[in-house]
Amino acid sequence: GRGRGGDIFVTATDDITLTGTTRDGFSGGILTLSERGANGSAGNITIRASDFRIANGAIVVASTFNRGEGGDIEINADNFEVVNGGQVVTNTRSRGDAGTITLNIRDNAILSGIDSDFQNRRERARQYTKRSSITDRVSDIIGNQGSSSGLFANTSPESSGRGGAISLNADNLSLTDRATISARSQGEGIAGNIR
Repeated sequence: GRGRGGDIFVTATDDITLTGTTRDGFSGGILTLSERGANGSAGNITIRASDFRIANGAIVVASTFNRGEGGDIEINADNFEVVNGGQVVTNTRSRGDAGTITLNIRDNAILSGIDSDFQNRRERARQYTKRSSITDRVSDIIGNQGSSSGLFANTSPESSGRGGAISLNADNLSLTDRATISARSQGEGIAGNIR
């Protein structure tokens, strides 16, 4: 459609954990998308929690597949952890610009590891797309930017929109075991900054 996607606000007085994927390989998590054929922008995601953990291929993602803008993601927490392929992603696959990722972490930000099941997930997703009534692509099912844990504000191949910026504010940052922070352009648009 032409309308803008709605915003998502998640607030918890204690902890939030997102973990795992579906039987067909779909990324579990919190998503705002502006799909193919739509003209509106994706909504924004704002999360507030004491401790926020994303694990085992789960994802927080705001993406655009068309001329609309991708949504922004803001995470406010005392402690933040993405492990075993957990990711925060803004992405453009078309003409719209990717959104920004802002992390305000009072104490520790820990990014570590990979999703060891990622290739099996891709195969399950491929099998799912072969069903006669399915129009999804594998990249629609798996929103993750590869198997590594991390923060990603990227543009996809054949896109022309600009990449998003990443702003990470934390007292302590740990980046280990192939975890990644990436603001990369694979299309025509310029990449965003990391600060």
